[in-house]
Amino acid sequence: MHYSIGHGTILNPYIDKQGYFNGVLYDIYDFELLPYYYKNDYYNYRLTLANNGAYALQNRKMIDKYYLLVPIKFKL
Repeated sequence: MHYSIGHGTILNPYIDKQGYFNGVLYDIYDFELLPYYYKNDYYNYRLTLANNGAYALQNRKMIDKYYLLVPIKFKL
């Protein structure tokens, strides 16, 4: 999940009376070109290959961008 979320926005954040932080993470899921030589904690050759294939399809308007809404709740 961490690898798939780019720059998300937290919608409707608030702290309830029990001390929980609540909100909804909103992120538009679109593909960015990943270089094959780029190594980080999440690097995986097959994942990079699949991502770059999806990036190529996205640029040719063969797939649409979509968004994620993830409810968030944790104790402060």
